[in-house]
Amino acid sequence: MAKNPGKERKSVPEQRRNEVFRVLSEKLRKLSEGRRQTPSEVLQRQSRDER
Repeated sequence: MAKNPGKERKSVPEQRRNEVFRVLSEKLRKLSEGRRQTPSEVLQRQSRDER
């Protein structure tokens, strides 16, 4: 079986970190759903769109 360049298998700890991050980010999105944005978040998004 040939290896795909750039498609290296992740180590178990790295896979676990990715899973933990995914779960935490999902929870954070649920907690902040419908929350009004602060002015700094609005400015940051505008700046990002200009790039």
